[in-house]
Amino acid sequence: MPSRLFRTALLTASILLLISCNDSKKGKKEKENNAAPPDTAVSSTAPASNNTAPAAPEAVTETVCYENEGLKYKTFISISFTATTAAGYVNSEELESGKKESASFEGTLAGDVLTANFKKTPPVVGSASEWTQKPWKVVRGGNNPRLMIPFKAKNYDTNQWEERDYTFSKIECAK
Repeated sequence: MPSRLFRTALLTASILLLISCNDSKKGKKEKENNAAPPDTAVSSTAPASNNTAPAAPEAVTETVCYENEGLKYKTFISISFTATTAAGYVNSEELESGKKESASFEGTLAGDVLTANFKKTPPVVGSASEWTQKPWKVVRGGNNPRLMIPFKAKNYDTNQWEERDYTFSKIECAK
């Protein structure tokens, strides 16, 4: 019959083994809980058929707001920029009647040139102004950051339609 000391040592070893197994399972569960969800799992190797990882959506680097208050319309533009894209909206309000219009747009950004595409008809910004498909110019830095948008507008001196840039001044975006 085993000695009392041997039985005590065997019982202690069994308890320690049981505790270490439970701690091991607990550590594994913690690792599983902290892991990325299955749909966002990260692989350290690229797929065999493609050596490039899928492109992740670009993070918005900044949101900038602009405003232009003309004789008859006040226009507000908000743009969220990434390194190569932009998305935003244009709100216009007829000052006399208070009538408001809005339209959203998406576009591409190459340096300071923004090519915007409206999802629906853009809002009116003047009684004798028409939107064009021409790119916008984003002027950053300096004393006068602004957005320059080419419009087709009526020149009342010559009574002719001509292309001209409207300047939208950078303003603080509402929080």
